[in-house]
Amino acid sequence: MIKKNKTTQLGLIKEYYSSHPGKDIPHHESVPWLYFEYEKRTGKKFADPDRGIRSLADRGFLTYIKKGIYRYNENFQKFFDDARDTFRVIFA
Repeated sequence: MIKKNKTTQLGLIKEYYSSHPGKDIPHHESVPWLYFEYEKRTGKKFADPDRGIRSLADRGFLTYIKKGIYRYNENFQKFFDDARDTFRVIFA
């Protein structure tokens, strides 16, 4: 039986940034780690980490600081939970 690897590109980006809370992280620190770690875990090349990072910033998981620098938004989960609770109250 072959074990499937559950590592996703966005999941790996989330893992990296959430393990460095409160730190402004430039691309030149995160991207090499993402390339190396993704290939180590999956045996495949990481397609475009910059796109994934921008996507997570658009969703609110990361905060855009300035060009090429992002920070993990520690309030993201709280915001998501609050929004879900509000949704339940409105549509319950």
